Amino acid sequence: MCCCSKTWGFYCPYCKGVSCGIAQISVADNGDNTIVIVAGANNLLNTKDIQDGTQLLSKAAVAVFQFETPIETTIDALLLIKKINNKCVTIVNAAPAASNIDKRLYSLSDIFCVNESEAELMSGLPTSTVDQCKGALQWFLNVGCNIIIITLGKNGVVFASKDSKTPSHEPAEFVQNPVDTTGAGDVFIGALSFCLARYKDWSLNRKIRVSCSVAAASIMKAGTQSSFPSITELNSNLFTG
Repeated sequence: MCCCSKTWGFYCPYCKGVSCGIAQISVADNGDNTIVIVAGANNLLNTKDIQDGTQLLSKAAVAVFQFETPIETTIDALLLIKKINNKCVTIVNAAPAASNIDKRLYSLSDIFCVNESEAELMSGLPTSTVDQCKGALQWFLNVGCNIIIITLGKNGVVFASKDSKTPSHEPAEFVQNPVDTTGAGDVFIGALSFCLARYKDWSLNRKIRVSCSVAAASIMKAGTQSSFPSITELNSNLFTG
């Protein structure tokens, strides 16, 4: 993690006396994975940390949150961003899965993103097929989501918004022999964040399509961070035209 922060210029303050978050990952022969998470220092993120980061948040193009940090801290951050930076796009990636969350998260975030199992746990609706996931989109819109995205692994992504309630489906690129699917959802979120920040004139459909392509590229190599492709490793046609 420290090597990555130095390579890519991440700002990584640390907490004394506690380790960073740890994930134990098991990968099956077909590339599917099971992950056990120990949150570590993630649990210590608090409102003071958010307030200390006000200057950074005031300049942010995109802010991403997930459920490895305290929900109240996330809500405080979302409220602060709405107050100081109305140009920042906020994404809540609701992972690890939780069945009973603070309902404010749905409407405070610009984009709410879950995978199919997380969508099923939250909504109580079946999500085994693409059509079922399209049906679940309406549930998320009804509880206040502005844009809801459900990632479906090899079946791509379905999404809808309060302004365009008709479900859209972006199929995934076919990968003949996936090596390791670990982190593909994280790659999707990272690529989507990049597209939101860099290509503001693109449609949401295109941003999601490109993000699916980047996620597909990541499952062709073993490892998590080590499999995440840089922009130079991707087909340049993704970002032109």
